Formats: sequence, structure tokens, C-alpha cells
Amino acid sequence: MDLQGADARVEVHAEKVLRLVCPQEHPWGASSDVYVNEARYAETPNGASLEIETQNGDVIVVQASRISVRVNGGGPPVDVRV
Repeated sequence: MDLQGADARVEVHAEKVLRLVCPQEHPWGASSDVYVNEARYAETPNGASLEIETQNGDVIVVQASRISVRVNGGGPPVDVRV
């Protein structure tokens, strides 16, 4: 999933969430802003999985029956697909 250039707000919408991991471990140091280093999406037997690695090294994980994103806060959410 390419979020490069998404300099504004990115919203993640998940339906029927099976797992949500949102650590705040700061392995690379604390930060007052959240920037995305990499986002990885995969389809799973139960729906979809999205991992978002933030600039401080934390990895946010969402597993749900359906995952969609809205970039820059405009328009309807768009289903994430590889």
C-alpha cells in the first residue's frame, strides 16, 4: 500500500475487527507527530490485515473482515487492495 505523498490526514476504517494492536513503545524515540514509514496490506482467510509502521518504529496492526482508507479526509473511504 503506497501512502507516499499523503501529507495530510489518513483515516483507516475497519469492520468487524478481529485484532487491533496499537503499541506506544517508541523503539526509535518519542515523537509528537505520527508519520508512516511503511504500510503493508494482505488479504487473509478472515478478511484483511493492515500493518502500519510509524516513524518511531511502532507497528500498528489491524485485522478485520474489511479495511478501507480515506486519504486527505475527502471523499468516501476506498477499499484497500493489493
